[in-house]
Amino acid sequence: MPLPVFVCGLIALVIRFAHLSLTIDNPLRYQPAPDEDFYLTFAAALVSGDASHAIYGFMDPLYGYVVWALGGDRFGITITQILLDSATTSGIALLALRWHSQSASWIAGLGYALSAVAVMYTGAVLKAPWVAAMLTLWLGIACRAWRDGSPGSWIVLGILGGVAAALRSNLIALNLLMLCVLLREGMRNQFSPTQRPLVWRRPMWLLAGLLPVMIALGMHHYETTQRFSPLPVNGGIVLHQIYNSDNPDARQFAPAFVSNPHPREIWYGYSAEAERRAARPLTPGEVDAYWRLEALRYIAHEPLNVARNMTRKFLELFGASERPNNLSINDERRFSTVLRWLPDSVGLWTALALAGLWTLRRRPDARVIAIPVVVVFSTFIMFYAESRFRFHLLPISCALSGVALAEAWIRLRAGAWASSLRLIAPPSLLSIIVSAMPSLSAAPLVDWERIAQGYVNMNQTEPARLALESWEAEQGQTGDMLRIRAMVHYRTGNLGAAIDDNRAAIRLNRQDSTAWFNLALALDSNGDKRGALDAAEAAAGINPSPRNRLLWATALEFAGRQAEAGAIYQDILADNGETATPIERQHALDGLQRMRNGPDNATH
Repeated sequence: MPLPVFVCGLIALVIRFAHLSLTIDNPLRYQPAPDEDFYLTFAAALVSGDASHAIYGFMDPLYGYVVWALGGDRFGITITQILLDSATTSGIALLALRWHSQSASWIAGLGYALSAVAVMYTGAVLKAPWVAAMLTLWLGIACRAWRDGSPGSWIVLGILGGVAAALRSNLIALNLLMLCVLLREGMRNQFSPTQRPLVWRRPMWLLAGLLPVMIALGMHHYETTQRFSPLPVNGGIVLHQIYNSDNPDARQFAPAFVSNPHPREIWYGYSAEAERRAARPLTPGEVDAYWRLEALRYIAHEPLNVARNMTRKFLELFGASERPNNLSINDERRFSTVLRWLPDSVGLWTALALAGLWTLRRRPDARVIAIPVVVVFSTFIMFYAESRFRFHLLPISCALSGVALAEAWIRLRAGAWASSLRLIAPPSLLSIIVSAMPSLSAAPLVDWERIAQGYVNMNQTEPARLALESWEAEQGQTGDMLRIRAMVHYRTGNLGAAIDDNRAAIRLNRQDSTAWFNLALALDSNGDKRGALDAAEAAAGINPSPRNRLLWATALEFAGRQAEAGAIYQDILADNGETATPIERQHALDGLQRMRNGPDNATH
């Protein structure tokens, strides 16, 4: 094994384990981000033997199966992702070595090994390190297939492209772009009559590996959404989240009919609103198609605004500023000494990657190397301009940057300083200028909600109280802050304060179903059964999710209104997996069983 490949992988391994050992008490680990909670719930559904719920067709499925295979254990997932990310580090060091030189290999490997963002994602139940590893592996196999041209290499690449699409649906574009490159290559006239048939067979071999995986993926989605497609039913909804009249800047956005940014609540809110507008039940595919059409209408009506936002998002690719999505490097650095000492230079690496592509432009496989760059750039520009989606390219960006910097050093040593500057200066200046633009570099707000909620989940009342005080001092009093403060009061037995803060949160946002839910719990514990019943009914009326309806049904049950409670329990069970998860359906069954056993069993 080449020295930089081994050493960089080892350094990455040591740094990531050091980060893990120093963040055991990180409150952010005790309050899963929305997507983390989704995948943990998906894994639990797989354990229960029922993952046919429509929500499990809303997100890409493969990572959910990975979490399930690892037992849904956060520590085991983190260890696996540390090993995976260390292997990715070695992989990109090897790519840079093959493309250019040992110097490029050292720069690429160390650049990724020491990236604070890469280290951060190894500790999250998110697929970001898997997508980064998949892109690196796909590119390595693609370059090999292009070089040796063997049927086996192209078939393996097709299989890998299908697996990549199961991991993240936008990666299906890897296969489409590779087919375009192969077809263009086949139409060139420089091949001899004996070579031409071999050239045209390459796309056939690629498809031979790809199609079985696409069929299997389509069957999975049909099981959950009744639509045979290799893609999940989230494309139209995601498109509408970005392209609608209430989101003129095309930022991360949730409309008023979505209660919170959890994938499940996004699906539930969009599905319910589409059915309300259509005045009839809709299949998941029909829901997705409805919102896709709405988004396309907006794009057609506001083409200049769409173009302006895409231009801004293109520039944001190269900036130092962070647009958090589920995780924030600034928040994570509060609880990790390792992250505080490591650089966050994703924007600069991304800019220098363009110089690396230029350096490699004369290679026979130059178009192949550009494919992952085009896919990630396009996704970022067209959809979410968030840090997590830029990170997916970071290993390849480091490899290409290593090539550019090593080439610049060679030119500089040869006395061609002007050529060296022409290669490195433009992308570097681009990153510096974008990072300095106030409109593109606003610092994100601290996610005090997750921090405070994490401390609550850790039963650490005093740190939670201090986090809430910092939240109020920095961002003012909000409904979310009052709701979590009410939870702290509830946990410490101060029921009066819990009730007051929940009511204050509701006054600020009467559509906060979680505040109504928590108010019901506090009132019930305080002996106000009637008030608890009314609050539970309000929560279910605002957001008739299974969780809220179960609380309402339970309140009705213990209030002696057995028929009404039974009807709600039966309604949840009648969903047949369309809305309620297996765990929620089990709670409904438990409620019915309690009522069958008699009123003496219906006690708290």
